Amino acid sequence: MTRVSIQALEDAFEFASLDPGESSAYLDRRTGEIHCVSAVVGEEGPDDLDESDHYLFVPDRDDLRIGSRTARHFAEDEATDLYEEVVRAFSGPGAFRRFEEILDRAGRREDWFTYRTARIREGLRAWCEAEGIQVVDGGPADADG
Repeated sequence: MTRVSIQALEDAFEFASLDPGESSAYLDRRTGEIHCVSAVVGEEGPDDLDESDHYLFVPDRDDLRIGSRTARHFAEDEATDLYEEVVRAFSGPGAFRRFEEILDRAGRREDWFTYRTARIREGLRAWCEAEGIQVVDGGPADADG
């Protein structure tokens, strides 16, 4: 079974989420190696990336639905005193900027990052389970182990 570290997956997720559609990450199901690809910064994947079924597209923030809904869930679950203000913040353009301002005023930015990271990890672990990939909590995984 292919093994991959949760940290490597998180890093790949963040890379792919920087510019969805322009940046992506792939997991080689044979080795557990992750390849980050971006036309913007000239990062290319393996030569057989387009022809092989050995590579899995690592989910990005859109795939895991990490966005405004997650921010509202954070307010509902962890910061109920901010819930109404957070809901209003997401009513138009610049929503995440307003959300971050609310967090900063309330001293809750670190709480948000902790919550967001937990949701990302849950999503990545579920994705791995569905794909038959074993997640390890340490550093880069040994593909043979």
